[in-house]
Amino acid sequence: TYAFTLGRESKLSLAELFALFGEDTYDTHTDEIAIFSLQYEDSDIAAIFRNIGGSIRVMRVLDQTDEKRFPTDVISAIGTPEGKYTFALGVYGLEYRLSDIGLRIKKTLVESGISARLVNTENKNIISAVWKREKLGRSKSEYNLIRMPDRDLLAITIACQDIDAYTKRDTSKVRDMVVGMMPPKLCQMIINLANGKEKKAIYDPFCGLGTILIEAANMGITRVVGSDLSPRMVSSTDQSIREFVETEKMWQERIRVA
Repeated sequence: TYAFTLGRESKLSLAELFALFGEDTYDTHTDEIAIFSLQYEDSDIAAIFRNIGGSIRVMRVLDQTDEKRFPTDVISAIGTPEGKYTFALGVYGLEYRLSDIGLRIKKTLVESGISARLVNTENKNIISAVWKREKLGRSKSEYNLIRMPDRDLLAITIACQDIDAYTKRDTSKVRDMVVGMMPPKLCQMIINLANGKEKKAIYDPFCGLGTILIEAANMGITRVVGSDLSPRMVSSTDQSIREFVETEKMWQERIRVA
């Protein structure tokens, strides 16, 4: 069972998840969280999540919990890790003093001989940039308390949106300070709503600077076609896609060698 955070336009975010996973996998949702029962491993979910534009985090549900049990349930889930253990807490659907509770959890861990560090410095969820910087995806050590209408859930974060990757793709395009540019996340949502699970060809009749086509290529769609009334826009899109593909080839080769 996986929980996805929903963006500011929650209905649009939910529609994107329906397009990708099907309504038969849907369990329940609030304005903040949607629950799906999916036959995937964590690694598969993380790979799919990289191409989801309308959700900031995806979490795997561990068990039911409640406000009072949450700290002891987190301690049980942590177990006895080796070396220094860095962890964070998140909460959805209710008010909860994350930093205060986190420090109590840390104290209990330290008293039991575990070297622990809490990432939360305030009583609120950490941002995705901090999640990435602290490498919490590698350790799967962000624990979340999720309130749904009929139950409270304990979940660990599997993946978080990579803002740096979005920025890199967006700023590497041929720039035009006059022509408006679509946000890459919105482009991902449009592509997912159109394509669902499949990777069909994408045609953008108003390609502009090529953002939709670049995002489609980044999502593994190998046939992307664009047109525009402006020859300059077509030329800019062509150049941007060529540069994106060459850069991606370079990075894939570095990854393969590593």
